[in-house]
Amino acid sequence: MIKLAKSKDKDFVILNLSDPQLTEANWGLKEDAEPHVANVHKIFEYTVDNLIERVKPDLITITGDLAYPYDMRSYEKYVEYFNRFEIPWTVVWGNHDNQVDLGPIDEMVNILSRSKNFIFEAGPRELGSGNCNRH
Repeated sequence: MIKLAKSKDKDFVILNLSDPQLTEANWGLKEDAEPHVANVHKIFEYTVDNLIERVKPDLITITGDLAYPYDMRSYEKYVEYFNRFEIPWTVVWGNHDNQVDLGPIDEMVNILSRSKNFIFEAGPRELGSGNCNRH
């Protein structure tokens, strides 16, 4: 079981991000993506940077739909982005992350686990893939 420490003199603050759905094109990884599509990640980064500065979270959660099952480079970009912070972060899979089968989830967990602050706990396989076991 994952345990996070809480300061006795401070509330434990969670910043929840929901459904960013950043594709490889949105991260600027597709050569044929139009600029308004390829720059969407900048809006995400600007918004989250500001939220982190204002909220000063102890944990960041992303509830659902980081990208799509086979947009693996998108998950690599999340690692690169969140490695900039010294804040634990985790995900709860959404229908787009997990819409195909558990195979991509295993690969996504392997990619996201490269982040120094990513926390994830696998659940019983027959119940799903972990962090709320959605399948």
